[in-house]
Amino acid sequence: MRIISAPARLRPDPAFCVPNALITDMCSCADPMAGLEPSMVETSVCDTVFEENSYIKQNSLNLVWSFGINRDTPVHALHIDNRRLILYASSHTAVMNNFSITRQHLLQGHCSPLSCIAVSGNRRWVATADQSSESLVIVWDTFSGIPVQTLFDCHPEGGVGAMAMTQDAKYLATVGTGTVQRVCIWDWTSEAKGPVCSVDLSPVFSLQTFVLFNPEDNTELLSNSKTEVVFYTWKNNQLEFASPILTDEVSINDTLFRVLH
Repeated sequence: MRIISAPARLRPDPAFCVPNALITDMCSCADPMAGLEPSMVETSVCDTVFEENSYIKQNSLNLVWSFGINRDTPVHALHIDNRRLILYASSHTAVMNNFSITRQHLLQGHCSPLSCIAVSGNRRWVATADQSSESLVIVWDTFSGIPVQTLFDCHPEGGVGAMAMTQDAKYLATVGTGTVQRVCIWDWTSEAKGPVCSVDLSPVFSLQTFVLFNPEDNTELLSNSKTEVVFYTWKNNQLEFASPILTDEVSINDTLFRVLH
């Protein structure tokens, strides 16, 4: 699959990203023949996927509308300028619903129901993941509706239970659902086959169901369960973690508030 950078007018907002970092890394793994003609990812603008000439023609073999929603997966707002778009999971499919023009674009590629969705700070790049022994993580360009990267068998112990993307879209964090939960950091814009770093959580920790990067520092993140918060830092391909003891005076919500503010 060819991966190529977006043109200057589509680059992530500097307020969200390190300038040129994502663009440079995506170019480094692009098809050597990419210079012959621009890809749809390169030429797309925010509403390209819903233009008449790019909209999927309806026939008996094309899925063109999806009803229902996975209740355990949050709905994400992908509004940019005048684009009014929400993203949610419907069984095996991620639905980009442009409610201002009553159209859907369906992101299809998973063989199991979606378990989580992550969105970049500029709302152009999204990642979808599922729970199965052959779990997939797929990264999509919401401007064109094209998948730009796929991570295969990232959590064979049962699939992905939680996922987050950095504000600059460069890294993904995934948390597995096994008895021993594995937390992985992925540089999805590179050609590397495995994660940048990972760590296994002891079964003494309760099931971690949420993960989040520090919006100001990609090397810091946290995950939590209903009763515990785990803080992580990674450097030189080493991921370390610590979990403070929560008391009646310091609740999990208090801890999260202090970290995020």
